[in-house]
Formats: sequence, structure tokens, C-alpha cells
Amino acid sequence: MRLSLQRILNFMPRKKQPPPLNISEALARANRDPAKAPEFFRSLLSQTLFSFKSLNAQGESAQFLDQSGEPFVAVFSEVAFVPKDVPSGYVVESSPGHRCLTEMRGHRVVLNPGQEAFKVFSKENVDTILDLLLTVKEKPLATSTIDIPHDTRSDFQSQKALL
Repeated sequence: MRLSLQRILNFMPRKKQPPPLNISEALARANRDPAKAPEFFRSLLSQTLFSFKSLNAQGESAQFLDQSGEPFVAVFSEVAFVPKDVPSGYVVESSPGHRCLTEMRGHRVVLNPGQEAFKVFSKENVDTILDLLLTVKEKPLATSTIDIPHDTRSDFQSQKALL
């Protein structure tokens, strides 16, 4: 009896890929252990994000001010985190994380403002993330290493005071 290589491979155990973490869980893990930051960035870039977009032709993102008066663009990882009162003249838009961040280039971004687990990205952070994404584009995102400086837990807690 001859078995084809494909039939033999069908009987071999396969390494299962873990399901992708949702962004909130990946962020919480990265805050507990900075070594988990690449997992967070993979989730951030590959999953759906929600933001406020203008109804005008340019489709600009709504900007808010933090307690220190610094402007930021709010981005949410879950529809449940999006405030019910949408700013006048704006709609909630969902888009893949990489596209959403591309549209946010040049802006300070806060992921999940008002939530216990949130993340502040400076304009430079957004540029770095997108630039690194372009350099690893030829490799699948799930297997690429993305080394982006991640705030320590104390930095994370100091960000909370701003919002």
C-alpha cells in the first residue's frame, strides 16, 4: 500500500496557532510584562479599531484635549468603549488597525481613553510603528518581530493622570 506524502502529512499533528488576543487583553499583558509588547502591537495593527470621523469630504478625525490641554485623537479597540454621545458632525468609523493608524499619522493618539487599560502614543510613536510596519511588510505580521519601546508600568500610570 502506497501513501502519498499529503496523506501522511494529514496524520501528523499540527502545531496550533493560538487565537489572536483582543487588543485590550494584549495591552493589559504588555503593561504587566513589557516583553509582551510585540504581541500587543501585532493585535493593534491587525484588528479593528473605532474612531470618530468627520462627515465632511476630508473625513478628519475628531480631536480632544487632555487635562493638560494637549490635543489627541481617540481610538477604541472595542465598540463597547466608544462613548454613546458622538461629537456633532462626526460618525463612528471602524477600520483595520494598520489603516486607522496610517490615517492618524502626525497626531497624538490615545487608545481606549477613559478605560482602565489605555495607551498614549505620541506623534513619533505612531510614525515609528508605521515605519516599522513597512520594513517588515514582506514578512507575515504574525511572525515578524516588532521592537517598539513600550512604557513601563510607572509610565503607564502617569499617563492616566493626563486623561
